[in-house]
Amino acid sequence: MSIPTPWGLIGKVIKWGWEKLTRFWLYNTYKKSHEDKQKLQRLGSYWESLDDHLEYSLRLSNPADHEKIKSKVAFRSLKTPIKEAVLFFEARGSGIRYQQKIELKNIDENVLVVTLEQIPQDDLIESSERGIFFTIDEIQFIDCQLTMTDGHKISHFNSLTSHLTYNWLFNDKWQRRWGMLWNCNSIEYAKLEMSGYLRRRLGDYQHFFFTSDHNEGVSLVGSMRKLLCKIIIHPSVLTILFWLAIHSGGYSLGDGKLVRRRKWF
Repeated sequence: MSIPTPWGLIGKVIKWGWEKLTRFWLYNTYKKSHEDKQKLQRLGSYWESLDDHLEYSLRLSNPADHEKIKSKVAFRSLKTPIKEAVLFFEARGSGIRYQQKIELKNIDENVLVVTLEQIPQDDLIESSERGIFFTIDEIQFIDCQLTMTDGHKISHFNSLTSHLTYNWLFNDKWQRRWGMLWNCNSIEYAKLEMSGYLRRRLGDYQHFFFTSDHNEGVSLVGSMRKLLCKIIIHPSVLTILFWLAIHSGGYSLGDGKLVRRRKWF
């Protein structure tokens, strides 16, 4: 009697092993690259004026957040302290509006942080022939009312509508691994820097004319350098060289480039 080969079980074991291997090989560098991106998006990394007296910084949670966090908005006064502020934060997307009332007291240059409990995660709902739809397309502060410390009231104004561009999703380099979404911008920037460095080392660009107008008079050495450069700066080869540099122990990823580790001898 023949025993059937358990291909399903074998596939699961191979997948499990591959996950463990890639996590060991890639995890720390992916984490560093993702953290570089998160620093640019964290609360307080940029501020926008609500009016002449108050400014805010917004951080909407999104699927790229590895930790479970909620959207937050921070406020601080621009010129003079504000006794009281009452306003509504409104987010709109895919035909749905979300609102949360915000009440603040004694606002000065120190940051006040409010958790947006009633606002959903900024997420992709649908991407199809009908179009691309998100939970949030635009945000606005409405019916804002400020009371200054001298008793002067500034009532019932709306902020400008801010339209979300989703640069974080469309213009960045992302990869999904180990059940999470990772931003790989810093890794891509480092490989781009490697490409420029290798070109300079192989001849300071003097042999690398890739258009037909500059092919005449190129020496044999120049042609060999040109061919070698084309091979080395190929994306697949650059990727291999990048990870070999990382795991050699001599380099680490830092601010979108390879950084040589300090040697203690």
